[in-house]
Amino acid sequence: MASAKGGGLLKKAFDNALRRKSLPQAWRLFDEARQSGHADRGMAQQLVEFALRHNKLSKAWQMYGQAERSGLASTYLATRVVDRSTGAAHAPRVAAVWDAIRGGDGAPELDAHLCSSLIKSFGARGEWARANDVLQRARRDGHANAYVFNAALMAAAVPPPRRSRAAAAADDPAVAATLAPRRAARVLRLMEADGVAADGHTAALEIAVHGNAGRLDAAEAALDRAVARGDADAVVHNAYVGAAAKVADAEAALAALRRHPAPDITSYNSALAAIAQDAPRWLRPHRRGDARFDRIDLAQSLEAEIAERGLAADDTTRTTLLAIYGDSPIGEALVDGAGAGAGASG
Repeated sequence: MASAKGGGLLKKAFDNALRRKSLPQAWRLFDEARQSGHADRGMAQQLVEFALRHNKLSKAWQMYGQAERSGLASTYLATRVVDRSTGAAHAPRVAAVWDAIRGGDGAPELDAHLCSSLIKSFGARGEWARANDVLQRARRDGHANAYVFNAALMAAAVPPPRRSRAAAAADDPAVAATLAPRRAARVLRLMEADGVAADGHTAALEIAVHGNAGRLDAAEAALDRAVARGDADAVVHNAYVGAAAKVADAEAALAALRRHPAPDITSYNSALAAIAQDAPRWLRPHRRGDARFDRIDLAQSLEAEIAERGLAADDTTRTTLLAIYGDSPIGEALVDGAGAGAGASG
C-alpha cells in the first residue's frame, strides 16, 4: 500500500513538473519512478513528447534510450523520435534502433508507421541500402502499405551520401540520370506485385523522381496513369508542373498549367520558374505577334491569371517575377512595392 502511495505521489509530482515546463525535474522524477518500479510507458511517452514539442531532439533520444533500457519503450515512441531524425546528427541512433529490431533483442515491434519513419530517415541521408532493407522487412512482415511504399519512393529520389562508393558511381552522368528512376521503378513493381494500390501521393512522388532526372516524358506518363486511375489531384498536377520547371521547359510547364484543373499559387510559381530558367528559348530573334518568345509578356499574363483567380502571390512569386522582369520598368515597379500584379496592370 505504501509503495503504491509512493508511486502515486511520484507520478503526481512528475505531472506537475511537466505542467511547469520543468524538463530537468520531470526527467529526475521519471528516473526515480523507474528505479523504484513505478514508471510506466505513459510517463515515458509524456517525457519524450514534451522534449520533442520543445525541439529538444537530443534530450528526447536520451530519454528514449532510458525508456528502452527499462523496457518502457513502445513502437509509438520509437516512431516519434525516428520520424524527427532525418539529419546526420542522429543517424547512429536511428541505425541503432534498426539494428536492435533486426537483432530481435527486445526492441519495439515494427508496424507500418515505424517502417515508414525508418525508411524516410535513412532515405533523407541517401542511405538507400538501409531504406530498402526496411522496405523488404516490411513486406515480409505484412506492414508494407501505400504509406510505406511512398516513403521508399521518397528515399529512392535522394542521391547517395558524399564520399561513398555509390556516390562515386553516381558521378557518371549516365548513372546519375537513371539511378533514382530505376530505384523508383523497382519500388513500384514491388508495390504492384504485393497488390498495394498506388494513390495520388505515389503518383506525385513518381513524377518528381522523373522530373529531377530530366525525364519529362516519363513524368507525363505517370501523370496520365494517375488521371486514368482518378488519383490526379492538385498535388499530382503541381508535381508535373514542377517537373517541367525542373527541366527548364517553359512550353511544357505552360501546357501542364493549362491541363491543371485547379491551379494554385504553387502551380503558377513553378510555371514562372520555368519561364525564368528557360533562357535559351528567349534568346532567339523575337517574332512579332508570337508571344511564345516574349517571356515578359508570358509572365504578365500569368500575373493577370493569378489576380483573376484571387490567389495571393507570395515571396517566391515576387522573386521569380523579378528574375524575369530584371531592371525593366515593370521590375522596378515590383521592387518599389507595387507587388505582384503591377506588371499585369500596365
